[in-house]
Amino acid sequence: MGLLSLFRRRNLDSPVGQRAFALSDPAELERLRVRTRRRLVGAAVLVLLAVVLLPALLDVAPRPVGGDIRIEMPRRDAVVPPVPAPDPAASTAAASAASVQGAAVAIAPVNEPAQAVQGVPSDREEVTRSGAAGVDRVQADPQRADRQRAERERQAKEAIAKEKAVQERVAQEKAAKEKAAKEKAARERADREKAERDRAEREKAEREKADRDKAKAREAATASRHWVQVGAYSEAATVRSVRQKIDKLGLNSVEQPVDTSAGPRMRVRLGPFASRDEAERVLARLKAGGLNGSVISP
Repeated sequence: MGLLSLFRRRNLDSPVGQRAFALSDPAELERLRVRTRRRLVGAAVLVLLAVVLLPALLDVAPRPVGGDIRIEMPRRDAVVPPVPAPDPAASTAAASAASVQGAAVAIAPVNEPAQAVQGVPSDREEVTRSGAAGVDRVQADPQRADRQRAERERQAKEAIAKEKAVQERVAQEKAAKEKAAKEKAARERADREKAERDRAEREKAEREKADRDKAKAREAATASRHWVQVGAYSEAATVRSVRQKIDKLGLNSVEQPVDTSAGPRMRVRLGPFASRDEAERVLARLKAGGLNGSVISP
């Protein structure tokens, strides 16, 4: 009544109609609007539920059942072909094949014709082929297992060979690196030794050259100065005696070996002196000490 009363025509002459027409309070009008909206929303929900649920409730037709299931039972008078006795030396594969053959015979069709139709194999042939296939399959399983085992062994050998090759290559690279390092160290050591020898030879040559230069300078200086020669003697005792006398006079003397036409001699000299006058004064002292001599100038 509440929902349908909205569409009912009101009589304005009745007290209810006059009261509704005369209603002019804004709050009352807003309350009526809210109530009307709610009623419209409820009606929409009811219509939606009816559209969704009614077809499902009215659908009473039985659902189709799947295809017929054929169940065949073996006949009592069916002849079961004899199963050959297994060979005692046969493997486990033959026993499994016999069990497969017995199971195939047990599920023979119900309406089997006595004679096989031309071109269609009989049940015995089917059973024989099934048993042979089972035997082949059982026999093939060990062969396949052998092949798989052989394949695994081959892969393992290849992996070991690869690992060994890698180790050998690493060892060869390490040995090559060590050899190269040793050769490099040997070359560096040889270079250092050669450099040291060259430096020693250069130093030796420089020292010898310096010594020669000093000797030349000394000879030049000696040749350009004055000497006082006491004498040239062939006997060492005489040389020592003369030099002892010179030492007593407070003078320094030197020995100079020389080759003469009469043989090797040892000269006893004093000097060198920068001037002839200085050499003459030393000669005078020698003569005062009882020794003879002469001044030798360049």
